[in-house]
Amino acid sequence: MARYLFIAVSVTTCFTTTPLWAAQKLDANEVAFLQKAAQGQLAVVALGKLAVKKASSKEVKDYGAEIIEDHQYAGQELQELSAKEGIYLPVQLDAKQKTQQQRLSHLSGKEFDEAFIAYLLNDHRKDLKEFENAAMSHNARLKQWAETTLPILAVHLKKAERVSDVLGLDQAK
Repeated sequence: MARYLFIAVSVTTCFTTTPLWAAQKLDANEVAFLQKAAQGQLAVVALGKLAVKKASSKEVKDYGAEIIEDHQYAGQELQELSAKEGIYLPVQLDAKQKTQQQRLSHLSGKEFDEAFIAYLLNDHRKDLKEFENAAMSHNARLKQWAETTLPILAVHLKKAERVSDVLGLDQAK
């Protein structure tokens, strides 16, 4: 019986771990995806912090708090992945993200809530497509990170849609 257990564990290990010799370097598109994803994590966390402070709706505040937690965690995983792959990731928002953060920081009340949710609906829809593509990567680490992050993004999109409904927003896709 022990021999069969050893064989089963050995076979499972062969299929669930990627040996070092099978790891492949990231190509330019994969590096660009990771850098964009890192900036996206930073932006969503920054905007989530704004939502916690400025939102007038409890649903928006709660959603902001949730995305802060989830995207900080995903960002930590991304940092670990980048360290293993030997790539450097951005550590601050780009100009476009800073502009978006500034725009939202000048809004308040229902106006803030609506702009925040509209932005995150659009952002998460784009992210889902990009992460689906990354989940087909030849690089095992990138593929695994994208695959484990996808369900979180899908949940965030569904929650943003739900909050949008609560706020009475049009969810044009």
